[in-house]
This record gives sequence, C-alpha cells and structure tokens, in this order.
Amino acid sequence: MGHTASLLPGTDGRKPQNLVVFGGFRRRSFLNDLHVLDVNLWRWQTVRIRGDGPAARVYHSATVIDAHRVLFFGGNNLHQCFNDIHILDTSGGDGNWKWEAMVAGGVRPRPRSGHTATLLPGGKRLLVWGGWDVVTLADDDGPARSGKPSDSDPVHGGERLLHASAYNDAWELDLQTWCWTRRKVTGSSADVGDGGVVATQGRIGHGAVAVVDVSGAVSLCAFGGQAADERFADVRMMPVT
Repeated sequence: MGHTASLLPGTDGRKPQNLVVFGGFRRRSFLNDLHVLDVNLWRWQTVRIRGDGPAARVYHSATVIDAHRVLFFGGNNLHQCFNDIHILDTSGGDGNWKWEAMVAGGVRPRPRSGHTATLLPGGKRLLVWGGWDVVTLADDDGPARSGKPSDSDPVHGGERLLHASAYNDAWELDLQTWCWTRRKVTGSSADVGDGGVVATQGRIGHGAVAVVDVSGAVSLCAFGGQAADERFADVRMMPVT
C-alpha cells in the first residue's frame, strides 16, 4: 500500500504499454523497488535502470510529465518525510531507463506526504497541494514538534495524526526553469446544496485533476481526503492563475 502506479503514454501513435509501480509498504517494510506491467501483454517485466532512485517511501506522488518521464515528489518512511524530486527517464528504451535527482530553485515546499501533484494544461507546470509531515508533526500556527510514527502504525503514526495539521499550501513547479513558486489558495464549494465561496481546507489523501472551463480558465478540482480526525466527501474548485 502507499505506492504509485503511473501509465506511460504511447509514442508515435501507439497505445500505452507500460504501467510503472513504485514504492509502498509491505510486511512492516518501506519499499523503493520499481515494477513494470506491460498492459498489452499483461505481463510483469524487469527493467534495468541506471542511477540512484528515491529512498524507500510511501504516499509520495508520481506524475507523468511527458511521453518518457515520470516525476516523483515527497512521501515518507519511518524516519523521514521528503520534499525531493526524482525523474524516471524511459527515453532510452527497454534496458536503458535512468533515474535523475533534480534540484529545483526557489523556496522549496515543506516535506510532505499524502499530497497531490497535478500537471497543468500545457504540460509546463506542476501544482502540488496539501499533504502533511507525519514524521515531524508541524502546525502552521506554531513550531514543528518532533515525533515519529509508532511501531504499531509505522506508516501513519497512530494517534499522532490527531495532533498533526494538514497543509493548505499550493506550490507550482516550472518544468522548464525547474523553479518553485508558492501560490495563493482560494476555493469554492461544489457540494450539492452549497454554492457559497469558502476557504479551502487543507487535507491529505485527496484526489485532484486540472480542469479548463469554457472561457479557458484553469482550476484544480479536488475531491475527498481527510484532515486529522475529519474526513471529507466534498469537491473543491481552486482557480490557478
């Protein structure tokens, strides 16, 4: 559990072929292995990858940013929450994939897991929203409090979650200049029977997609997730400028 599964698009008009599975948690162990499923033959295959991949982790994000690259960001293991970036480059073809650690400029987002990382229309910007640091429990209104997940719940830390704050910050990564920029978060509720404008709540474990309206305006559409002891079944629309 806590892994990612990314479908690489087909090239030269071909159908998608490879589903890339990375990381997760199994039998009290955090994983950093990578598996590839050929979705045409329905067969798992082993791919040789050059370079050093990400450390073992769960609840990271994996975003396909073009036909040959997947961007991995964040996640956590028992001892650390991450805000690093790794690129899996498959352009070399079978047997010649490679890992590349990227160092982005600007002020970096805080380490986090359980966030979303959404590729915006045009394919040149990535928007990270939400998540939390379950290893170093932090509160927006006060100093960070050191803590580690419990042995009984090494992924989430058991009742420590009740004292952690879900982040409500948004960060844009320019995929051409590789620079981070913090974005203002506003939102409106799309709940049935609730049309008011509200302050979007921070959360983890939600889903998010980029949507474009008839005027061409782009918004991040987020659904569900949770914040400490509260779970959501709402839809939030957040304009992206």
